[in-house]
Amino acid sequence: MSIPEPILVIYSELPKAIATTDLRQAKVDEFLASRSLQPKSRKAYQADLGIFMDCSDRAWVGVRRCKVTQFKTFLLKERELELSSVNQVLRTLKYYADLLAHWFKT
Repeated sequence: MSIPEPILVIYSELPKAIATTDLRQAKVDEFLASRSLQPKSRKAYQADLGIFMDCSDRAWVGVRRCKVTQFKTFLLKERELELSSVNQVLRTLKYYADLLAHWFKT
């Protein structure tokens, strides 16, 4: 039995079957599943973290203070959120980031 010659395939775009999965969302889903949250709280956490993921394509471990500062400015200027709402989103982000840091240490 002979081994067939390899075929070089070049894609200008990833085919749908090989499309990448957003691992950030998988981590958020895992985080939400591990918490005993009421439905409204779960929805709020998902929304807050979703807003950040829409603004940044960085992996969670690659997020730095300057990116969070840019995100805060975006929420205030572009989304025109009140400071109390912005602070709530940032608290969610900090809580999640602290938990991720703990997960990656162990």
